[in-house]
Amino acid sequence: MTIQEVLTISGQILLLVGGVLAAALGAGGGLRYFVEPILKRRRLRKVMGTGLRLSCYELRRHLEKIRDDLKKSSDQTRNALKKIPRNDWKEQADWFVKDGYFSMITAYKIAAFSSWMKIYQMAVLRALLTTRWNKFISELFSKFDSYKISVSRETYFWPDYIDAIGEGIISTSGELTEPFGFSEFCNRYKMDADFMAFFEQLHMFIHFIGRTDEPWSTIYPRALDDVIQNLRSIEELLNRKQENLLRRFEPKEYDRTASAKPASLIT
Repeated sequence: MTIQEVLTISGQILLLVGGVLAAALGAGGGLRYFVEPILKRRRLRKVMGTGLRLSCYELRRHLEKIRDDLKKSSDQTRNALKKIPRNDWKEQADWFVKDGYFSMITAYKIAAFSSWMKIYQMAVLRALLTTRWNKFISELFSKFDSYKISVSRETYFWPDYIDAIGEGIISTSGELTEPFGFSEFCNRYKMDADFMAFFEQLHMFIHFIGRTDEPWSTIYPRALDDVIQNLRSIEELLNRKQENLLRRFEPKEYDRTASAKPASLIT
């Protein structure tokens, strides 16, 4: 083969490669069909990771506050935890944000975190976040299981129910899937007796955290410590792997266990 022939073939190859790149990078090119799904999955993974991390952080801080109050023998916290909506709300809508507030917000934070776990798991299984089962996903799912075991060991919870309460408050709008808000959570209790009954086992779990009689006063503080430890482990993984958009953001913790003052007492 002569030098001229080699140059001719090389030139044809370069022209072919150049044409492919031009078509891919040009207006209407096909490269975006490969790049855009990757970018979309990465963005969606960060968004969902942010929701998961914030929910995890808020639940952990809330449970730590409960644990600290119980160690101080706070009757106010114990009484607030022992409220059961079906027994106590007596069809008074303001109960959910007054006498029943602390029990309700505790239930909501537990259910919301369960919901974010379920949303993240479903997205992974549908290949919306990643096309391969990587080390991070395996580690995160393992930590989800550890959390479920810690919250259900010797308590009135069970792992499948943890998933179920999460599924019960999932809301989807367009491409966005998230737990619905606290106000809607309270409204469902008010409007839907079956919804309230379904979440009663969650309130029984919260109720027994506040009990002082055995064996509950031994089982539930131990479970609370294990749950907090597992939540912290999930947070640390999400932060270490930079799988959320707000790694340095920590919401302020509000100290509120007392019932709100009824309007009738305001002069």
